[in-house]
Amino acid sequence: MIRAFMNYPTKRVMVHADPDCTYFRRPETPGHRLVKVNALTITEELQNFRRKAYSFASTAEKNSLWLEVDFGDREFEIVVVDHIRGLLAEHYTPFASAEVRFHCHE
Repeated sequence: MIRAFMNYPTKRVMVHADPDCTYFRRPETPGHRLVKVNALTITEELQNFRRKAYSFASTAEKNSLWLEVDFGDREFEIVVVDHIRGLLAEHYTPFASAEVRFHCHE
């Protein structure tokens, strides 16, 4: 499982893979948006991203979102994160130039 922090104003997609990392647990705190993508939710969540169910803006409530991606295959999880970044880029220009980067590895 990986978690990715997607930040709209800073054009950032940061992947966290180490459960011991302080940032890995951050989406569990109140006030953070967390979307879980796994074998049971992938179809619905990709549709949600396509139809802008999760909006972004330069406000505290909407400037970021955490993804929790869990397929038991790290390479595939990274591909899913980048695909979602691409879907967001269709509606939110800053994500078009955002790179998927890694903060910590397991």
